[in-house]
Amino acid sequence: MTLWSIFYGGFGLEKTAFKNLPREKQNLILEGCIEEFARYGYEKASTNRIVKKLGIAKGSLFLYFGNKENLYFTIMEFAIREVISSIEERLFDLPVDILRRLKKIAEVMIEIYAKKPLLFRLFLGLTEKEAYSFHDRLALRFSGETQKLIENIFKGIKTKNLKYDLESTMEFIRWVLIGIKTDIVGDTRYGSSIEEFKKYYKEKIGLAIKFMSDGIYKGGRGKNESCRGRT
Repeated sequence: MTLWSIFYGGFGLEKTAFKNLPREKQNLILEGCIEEFARYGYEKASTNRIVKKLGIAKGSLFLYFGNKENLYFTIMEFAIREVISSIEERLFDLPVDILRRLKKIAEVMIEIYAKKPLLFRLFLGLTEKEAYSFHDRLALRFSGETQKLIENIFKGIKTKNLKYDLESTMEFIRWVLIGIKTDIVGDTRYGSSIEEFKKYYKEKIGLAIKFMSDGIYKGGRGKNESCRGRT
């Protein structure tokens, strides 16, 4: 399945108009829009820049997508579907140990980002005040798919050796994955060296896994039980 084959278009008549275009032109338009919104965010993105770069009439862009809001929402839908699809394609031979699986999933995220950084930078734009209204709409739109993905990620995990219940452990791991994603998306230090970028974050993930496995206290947890409940 290609990058664009899962894309299903925009809204109403605009969807039909866009899907009637040759596939090559669809790809060029999507790439141009993704680059614009990833670079400038929703508020500062310019449809004038998009059509100038693409060499198409502004009226055509609005024929395909209706307006800027629909265009942005459609691009975000595509980006989310593409990332979900990319993760699902790599969910095979997952370790049953929960920390080894966390390491595997985190490394998958790094590999996807390294190949498609603009898609992840679109997500960073959702934190902007002007774009935050899209957050809840997208969360509702993809609630079923993201829940299914989470279930697949944690399916078959060995739980008998967990110190805490699986639900609490999964919630903690979810926080870790969100933190990794946020850090990666906001990091520009290795923009010119993908291999260096991947090496850096794989080392950091390895260290995080070691912390979770071994704990952070010298001499074991027992010596620090008195710290429980203190602020």
